[in-house]
Amino acid sequence: MEWQPIESAPLDETSVDLWVIVTDEQLRKNNPNAPRGTRATNCWYCPEQKSWLYGGADKAFDEPEDLIAFGLTPTHWMPLPEPPKA
Repeated sequence: MEWQPIESAPLDETSVDLWVIVTDEQLRKNNPNAPRGTRATNCWYCPEQKSWLYGGADKAFDEPEDLIAFGLTPTHWMPLPEPPKA
C-alpha cells in the first residue's frame, strides 16, 4: 500500500488512513515543536458534512472529530491494512 493523492480518495464513508498537515496557524504557534504532518487512522469522508472525520472506530457509537475544523488538512490517503490473522 502506498500513499495516494487525496483527490483520488473514496468519498462514500469508506474507512481509510490519511496523511494530514497542520494548517491552523494558531495550533502551530501554540506548539511550534509539533510535527507538521502526521498519520490519522480510521478516517472517512462524511458527505453530509462535506468533511473528513476521525476518532470513532465504531461510527454508530463514537463521536467523531472533524479533521478540517480541528485545523488539519488531508493531503494523501491509503486503504486500511489487513487485520492480523488469528
